[in-house]
Parts: sequence; structure tokens; C-alpha cells
Amino acid sequence: MKAARVPGRERERLQALRDAEILDTPPEADFDALTRIAAAVCGTPIALVSLLDADRQWFKSKVGLAETEMPRRESFAAHAILEPDLLEVSDAQADERFADNPQVVGRPHVRFYAGAPLRTADGHDLGTLCVIDHVPRSLTPEQRSALRDLGQQATAQIELRRTVSELRRAVGERESAEAALRRALDSAVPPAPLPAPATRPGVLALAALMVPLALTLAGAQLQPSWEPRLVLAGGVFGSLLIFGLVWSLADARRGALERAERITGALRASEQRVRSVMDTVADAIVTFGRDAKVQSANPAAEWLFGRRLADLIGRDVGDLIPGMVPAPSGQVEAEAARADGSTVPVDLAVTPAAGGDTFVATVRDVSERRAAEQALRQSEQRTRSILDNLLGGLITIDAEANIESANPAAEAIFGYERGALVGRPLTALVPESVGDRAAYLRTAFARAIGRVTEWRGRRLSGEEFPFELSMFEFTGGGEGRHFAGSVRDLSERHAVEKLKGEFISTVSHELRTPLASIRGSLSLLAGGILGDLSDEAREMVTIAERNCVRLIGLVNDILDIERLEQGRLEQGRLQMEMAEVAMANVLARTREAVQAFAAERQVAVEMEPTAAAVQGDDGRLVQVLVNLVSNAVKFSPAGATVRVLVRENGGRVRVEVADRGRGIPASHRAAIFERFRQVESSDARDKGGTGLGLAICKAIVDQHGGEIGVESEVGQGSTFWFEIPSAPAADRFLEMFRAADGRPDVILADHDATLLGVLVRQLVGDGVRVRVAFDAAEAEQAVRESAPRLLVVDLGLPDGEGRRLLDHLRADKRLSLLPLLVYSAQDVDERRQPMLGLGPTRFLTKSRVTDVEVRTVVSQMLGGEAREARP
Repeated sequence: MKAARVPGRERERLQALRDAEILDTPPEADFDALTRIAAAVCGTPIALVSLLDADRQWFKSKVGLAETEMPRRESFAAHAILEPDLLEVSDAQADERFADNPQVVGRPHVRFYAGAPLRTADGHDLGTLCVIDHVPRSLTPEQRSALRDLGQQATAQIELRRTVSELRRAVGERESAEAALRRALDSAVPPAPLPAPATRPGVLALAALMVPLALTLAGAQLQPSWEPRLVLAGGVFGSLLIFGLVWSLADARRGALERAERITGALRASEQRVRSVMDTVADAIVTFGRDAKVQSANPAAEWLFGRRLADLIGRDVGDLIPGMVPAPSGQVEAEAARADGSTVPVDLAVTPAAGGDTFVATVRDVSERRAAEQALRQSEQRTRSILDNLLGGLITIDAEANIESANPAAEAIFGYERGALVGRPLTALVPESVGDRAAYLRTAFARAIGRVTEWRGRRLSGEEFPFELSMFEFTGGGEGRHFAGSVRDLSERHAVEKLKGEFISTVSHELRTPLASIRGSLSLLAGGILGDLSDEAREMVTIAERNCVRLIGLVNDILDIERLEQGRLEQGRLQMEMAEVAMANVLARTREAVQAFAAERQVAVEMEPTAAAVQGDDGRLVQVLVNLVSNAVKFSPAGATVRVLVRENGGRVRVEVADRGRGIPASHRAAIFERFRQVESSDARDKGGTGLGLAICKAIVDQHGGEIGVESEVGQGSTFWFEIPSAPAADRFLEMFRAADGRPDVILADHDATLLGVLVRQLVGDGVRVRVAFDAAEAEQAVRESAPRLLVVDLGLPDGEGRRLLDHLRADKRLSLLPLLVYSAQDVDERRQPMLGLGPTRFLTKSRVTDVEVRTVVSQMLGGEAREARP
């Protein structure tokens, strides 16, 4: 952690902070409003008004934080006050100043910080108004501007406190000066007609010396019997005594007058300082007496009330702020009346001055703040209205999986009354069929965050139903993690999909079977099974056969499109399987498929060699490339060449098929991947095809997470291309799956000892190293001791432990990569298969496959490393 340097005028800065008299004061509504607005405008869970003392950071106002202070050496504000403008830290963990700061690595887990310095008019930075988030981010220009403006408002609040303190001190100094002056004057000799102060001590001294002596001599003349020396000595002594007393009194009076002059000068300087502060402060300041008459006002008051100073002095304060009593106290909200008849919303703070006969009213224009608060309330109301009227459900939960809120749609989906879901544990919505619902939720969160997934839910009535869930994590005003989930009931959709599936099955059987029979019959007729046909009859049979083939292709394409739209294109009886595919093999199989057709059209096909590999279904990729190459051959003139190029770039593989045909007009390029769309209406008749081939190609590429497109110029040819993700780099962890002796290692987890015995003998004969587990605990222990190359699990392990075993392995980031074969007695619905998978996963049903098929699948999943079965 890099400590911030101490500002240059730290002593003066700390004194300015003391003069504001704000440290360790109770919360105030004005500061709290500023932090709430800052958090709302910047969209952060935490906002603070922080002040930097000598060795601590103290929070005058806070939103989303429990602490009231923290050490200054750990504060972001200590760095912020050194900046000329706003300090913004997008990611504290990536900033060397804060990466190991306790506030970053621990609570409150600061990742983003933005602070506007609270800079006074005399250049002292007392603290910051800051916003904090738990995730990296940046402010928009509008948010930065708003944070600066709110920081200036917080500074004005502090300046106001300093102004009020200055006023109190000034009034106190004036009263002290007046009291000292009265005491000084009271201690002097009662005033008498005297010469100027410069000659007064000499005159008094001469009088004190001569008058007693003269009186003594006069007395000696009147009484000759007195001793002359004694009379003279008494006169001199009396004269000296009176002289000393008079001189002392004159000196005391002169000192009192000098002290009074100094105090009066200090009072005038204090008044000038107070007046300077009042003239520059942004808030209106008005003083008035118990008679509610205005005694003074600053320029800001003239602007706020729209009146000149002469019009304010002597006016009843109730005319300026209607409803204000003559001597209010505390802080209130009010309306200020302007000279033009309009009103302005204000915050009013009235403080009695020393003596209690004068009051200081501070009036702040809060029009902008009220407008911002109103806009915030309206935004919250709009948001609540939107959430309440959403057709989809929305639920928020805390880190302990308790429901914090739910909109009406979510409550209706799960069958609860309005407000009845709030406070319930999330396990109330999980069906009992999953077993341990709490453990199920712990592993489910990782699979649901940031993606759309399908789950089974439980209504209040106990009914289970399917729903679609998209979940994300967010930070709230309090501590801890929070989650929000968007819920959509899939019951009706599944019912429709079931009807559609039944329809597709019917079409598949009722159309394909008779069409195949018709085609076969026509072929037999054309082959002369009933004797030679006349030329006219043979032509009619050929036309019928050709159209029958087109109809069969059309039916197959339509069925493929429907399956693709359902996201479950089948390969035989199995779901589309994604695995690492060498593009060289795809090119080779494509060449074999199109070679005869290209030769018939007298078009050459050139394919450049490639070592690229992708993650996909090899059969479907061959289907896409065959379609594109066939189209290129179909629209190329005789003697032309179709070129196929494969390139790798940025984790994706791009395949291009270029021809020198007639090209595609720009007006048709966007539509050729739609169903039944061809460039020209005569193409179906002249070139053949159904108009579904490119639509199927697009659907297959979309299923692979890729893109497909075309670049063409009329008369110059076309280049069709598609891009799909390349195969991920091999994880070194997968090397652990290989047994130490070099043989592929398989763990069989099944409670059927008879079946296990058969499988073990077969796999050992194939050169596979086998370990056996009869329950989930034993299987999990074996996996954690040494991860196998392949895990074979029966979901019917005792007490339903098969699913729980997979949940435990899925929760482990590394073991979630294990290749898995689910070999169970029960069929696994396709919609539930993603919730049971680990790494590459296959599903087999015991009653539907033979032992040879099981060994074949195991060999495929082991990557062909097992030796072929011995005879």
C-alpha cells in the first residue's frame, strides 16, 4: 500500500477543519441528501462525505457503510485531496497505490472509487464526497460533472458552518469588548473639566504639591504658636501624599482608555472578517431581532429574495419566509417569497446569537436538489411500475438464498399471493425430487449465473413445472452478495413442443414411408421390371422419379429445420455432439461427397490442406460444407474451379467456398439464408433444389455459435463463408486422466454387480484399466484420489446418489472437466441432460443399447486409445 503524502499547508488545513466545528457532530439531513443523490446518480452502493483529521478519516454522512471512521493512512481520500480535480480509480486491485489496501482486500471490498475534493474558498481541502463500488467500472462524463457539483454543495454546507461560527465569535468578541470598556471606564476617576490628556498629570501633580503646602503655611500664620519646622514638614508630607494619589489615578485612566481603543479596533476587524464571509458565502444569511425585523443581510440574500439591501433592512422576516415565527429554532424546510411573487424551496436554519436578542437565519436554495430528488422518485416509481407489469417473473435473493423481493408475475408463476414470497427461503421453490435441496442450490448457482438455463420448479400446490432462468449477481445498499433471476414459465411451450414433436414424428412416418415406396416403384419401372417402356412412358416415369426425389429432400429439409429450431438436431438416435473435429477430415469427406457431381458438371474442386481444428459436430459440418460446395459447383460454368480455403484467426476458424459463377445481386444477399429463397424463381426448375439448403446451413452454424455469410459481385462470382470457434487448447489437467501405466483409465460406478462384471471383462479385454465403485461415496473418493480418463455412472445408485455425485463433481472447478458417460436404466430427457453433464458427456439407456454399442461409445470417448476388442 502506497501512503499519500501530507499536503503542504497541513497545519492551516487542520485549523480550517477545526474552525468549521463539524467533526464528531450528529448526522444532518442536508449532507445525507447529498450522499443519497450521489449514490443514485453514479449507480454505486456506497457514497460518503468524509473529512480528513490528523490521523483518521471521519464520515459526516454515509450510504451503504456501517463504519463511522477509519485510519487516514488507509483512506482513498488522502490521495484525492492531493488532486486538482476528481480522483477516479477504475480498478483498485490494478492500481499500485491501493492493490494491497485493507479496504480493498477486506471489507468494504473497494474496487471502484471516485472522489471530489471538498475545497474551501481559501484553498484548503477538508475531505471528499466520494462514491464506491465493489466491481471495476468507470463514470460517464455526466456522472463526473454531477459528482463535482454535489461536492461543491457539500463544501458550501461546511463553509456555512464556518460562517455561523464566525458570527458567534464576532458577537462574543463585541460583547467582551463592551464589558471590558465599561469596567475600564468605571475604574477611572469620575470625569471633570480637565485640560488635554497630555498636560493633565502635571497640572494635577502641581496642584497636589502646592495646595497642601499653601494651606499649611496659611495655618502657621494664623497660629504663631505652632512649631515652624513641624508645620512645614507636615505640609510637605501631605502635598507628596496627595500628589502620588492623583498621579496614580491619572495613569490608570490613561491605561483604560488605551485598552478600550485596542478592543474597539479588534471589534472592527472582527466585523470586517464576518462581513467578508457573509458577502462571499453562497447561502443567504439574514439577522433579525425579537421583533422579527431584518437587521442585516448578505448579497446572496438579495439575490435569493430578489430585493435590494435597502428593501430588506427593517422588513418583517415573515414577509420573506411566510409562516416563519418571530424566533424559530432548529432546521426546517420552507418556501422563500421573492419580490416578483414567485416562491423558492429552501432549507432554513435559525441560530440565536449571544445574548438571545438577535437571530441568524441561514437560507439555502434547494430547487436543484428537490428537482433531483423528484426525478429520482419518479425513476423509482417508473422502475417499480415496469417490474410490476412485466410478463416475466423477477426474483431477488441474498447470499443466504432468502427471497428479498418478487414481482407479481413471479408470484403468479409459483402460485403465491402478492408479497407472500418475500422472506421465504429459495428452497421453497425447488422440487423435492432433487433430493437435498440446499446442496442442489449451492451447485446450481454456478451453472445459472450469466446464462439462460432451464430448471424444474415447485408451485405452492406442490406441482412441478419447467421454467427458464437467467440469473445475474449485483451489489445492493447493504453488505453481502445479492442475486436476481428472471423467470419464465415453460409449461405451455413444452406442451406445444410436445405437439410439434408428435407432428414431426407423424410426418416422418406418414410421408417418408410412402414416398420411399413410390420412389422405389418408379425406379423398378424405369429399370424394366414390367418390361420395356416406350420412350414417352420412360420420360414420364423419369419425371415422376425426379420430382419424388425432390419431394423427399424437401420433407427431410423441413424436418431438419424444425429440429434445429428446437435446438436438438439429431444424429441418428443421438443428440448433436460437440467434440474436437479436424477440418482436414471434414474437407476429405466433403470431397468424396461432391466428387461425382462436380465431374458431371465438369467443374474442378480445389481444397487447400489445413491443420485447423474446431469444436463441433463433424457430421453436421460436413453437411454444411457439402451444401456450399454443391451450390458453388451448380452455379459455376463448365471448366471453372471451385476453391475451398480454411483459415484460423483469433480463436475462430473461417471456411471460404469461392466460385466464378454469375454472382448474387446485392438486393438478394440478405435473404438467401431464409427458407425457400432462391436468387431467381427459375433456379428451382433449372438448377434443382428446395431453397432450404442455406437455411439449414445457417441453423447448423448458429448451433455451433458461429456466423455465416456471403460476399459476391454480379458477373464475378461469390464467396460463401462461415466461422465457428476453434478447438480449445488442451488443458494440462487432462493429462492426469491417463493412468500411470499408459492405459486409459475408466471408473465404473454402478450397484449392479452382474452388469459390472460383464463390463469389466469386456473393457479389460479391450486394453482399458478399470476401477469399480458400488456407491456414490466410493466413486467420489476414487475420482478425487486419481481422476480417470472417463467416468461411467448409473443414475440409479442407492438413495438417488448418482445425481448427487454429479452435483459434487460439478461444483469442483477441475473435476467438472471429466468426460462422463451416463449409463442408466432410465431415459434422460434431453432438457435435463445439460443439468447432469460434466465435460464431454454422452447418455445411453441400458435397455436400448447392446454391449457392443457400449464398448464402441467408451472407445470413442477415450479417443480411440483403447485397443480394439480381442476376438
